[in-house]
Amino acid sequence: MSHDNPFPEYPANPYASEDPSLRTPTDIELPDGQQRGKVSQISTVGILMIVQGALWILCGIGGVVMAFVFPRILQEQMMNNPALQNNPNQLPPEQLGQIMMAVYGVGGGALLLLGLLTLFSGFRIHRHRGRVLGIVTLSLGLGTILTCYCFPTALALFIYGLIVLLDRSVKKAFELGETGYSPLEIQTAFARLPLR
Repeated sequence: MSHDNPFPEYPANPYASEDPSLRTPTDIELPDGQQRGKVSQISTVGILMIVQGALWILCGIGGVVMAFVFPRILQEQMMNNPALQNNPNQLPPEQLGQIMMAVYGVGGGALLLLGLLTLFSGFRIHRHRGRVLGIVTLSLGLGTILTCYCFPTALALFIYGLIVLLDRSVKKAFELGETGYSPLEIQTAFARLPLR
């Protein structure tokens, strides 16, 4: 059967490179006995980290905004309520406002930084790079138990992420990613391995 181009006036593949020195997925040499492992799930972990990071960024921004808004609301409430003003056990409005500003500001700032780090790490994981940074970031996410925001999803992502990122085949995939291979090349090379 002939594979000649039936339309000779058009090239067979206008996007095909004519440079034979370009690397193809078959150039990746995997060691004997290499298994697929959980390599196909690397991108999923990266995407979930990006989503989790975006949620933390939104919460962090909300916390920082509340650090400035909540003390004013609190002061207005105390000024308009005589029962609160005459309570000897109540902190002065200025002092209570400063405490609330510190709590919301520190909590919101921490979530904002964690969200940015998780977002960055998720993009790196998706590109099959930064495995150790990903593990550290997933571990830091457990600190959200202090804020009670997104902790269940952070815990689930931590467990799932470690299952994937600590896999021996995934470690090899990240080594290939750090040497310059694209995720498509890596995924294609591992997809050719027998499923075991």
